[in-house]
Amino acid sequence: MPENIRPKPVGIKDVAAAAQVSLATVSLVLNGKGNFPEKTQEHVRKVASELGYVPNRKASMLRSGNSKTLGFILGESHDPEWAQQWAEMTGRLLFESVQVAGLRNYAIIAIPADSDLIRSFGIDGLILSDSRNEDPDLDAATKLGIPILTNERPDDSRVSVHLDSGYRGMTIAAFDALVASGAHKPGLLTEPLGLASNELPEHTYISWCEQRGLTPVVARGKHDRSDIEEQVTFLLNQGCDAIYSFYEEGETVLNIVRSAGKSVPEDVQLIAASAYNDDRNKELGISSTVYHPEDMIVGTINALIDVVEGIAEAPVTVTSRWEMNLYSSTRMH
Repeated sequence: MPENIRPKPVGIKDVAAAAQVSLATVSLVLNGKGNFPEKTQEHVRKVASELGYVPNRKASMLRSGNSKTLGFILGESHDPEWAQQWAEMTGRLLFESVQVAGLRNYAIIAIPADSDLIRSFGIDGLILSDSRNEDPDLDAATKLGIPILTNERPDDSRVSVHLDSGYRGMTIAAFDALVASGAHKPGLLTEPLGLASNELPEHTYISWCEQRGLTPVVARGKHDRSDIEEQVTFLLNQGCDAIYSFYEEGETVLNIVRSAGKSVPEDVQLIAASAYNDDRNKELGISSTVYHPEDMIVGTINALIDVVEGIAEAPVTVTSRWEMNLYSSTRMH
């Protein structure tokens, strides 16, 4: 065939003729509808695959009013160190989201933060990881009636699918364990306020202290970790005899405490948050709360698509697993 002549696309008429079934049967089977015997469904899909049938995306959208696309907001920061720190995490989340959405025949469009592209792309749902306190993308999607998936906003009526990453439970469990093992003045090492994922643990800690008549001591380190020694020293100077590092960096915190002439756990106990696993913390004997970003994608993306397609009614909450492992940096382990 000459290079300038393209083969005619295979349509459902071709599939119906080859499979010797009606057009309606082909349409319903390929769109996952109807109540056909499994043998008929397998036959139609096999014929469609052998012929190289590709759904007409535009026609499908016109019929259903569904673009089969989800938007993924890429966070924007004027802090290059912060951007570098989260680039790997965001890239991994985006990659995994594309894989999960693809199994439901949805594509994902990466959208810059604070842009007008939410309206332009005609997306069916929006994935907004770590939204800010005042987030224009959250507001824009709400005005357009687009279902929103985001994390750590359990009481926000604008959110259709809420991811509970376990940060609240982790924080309470960590401080309960520190007090149970003899701590009298536990402090929190965390990141700057502004993101929902940082706000929730700090508010949880402050509330936890109020319920027990304790004075909260919070140190907020920079995103780039450049002032971690200063922040840990601040907690020690405030008389903290235990630290929960939601800031992660367990090994660094341990070394700073020891450099200050403190023994762990005799003088200062330590629990540090960790993503995915706590292999290094375990090796060093650092007690950990472990959360699992790898578990967050499948449930949340499918829940968002279910809301988009009317299979599920918003709001939906998806809870990620977490665990706490106590090692030698706490007295009770």
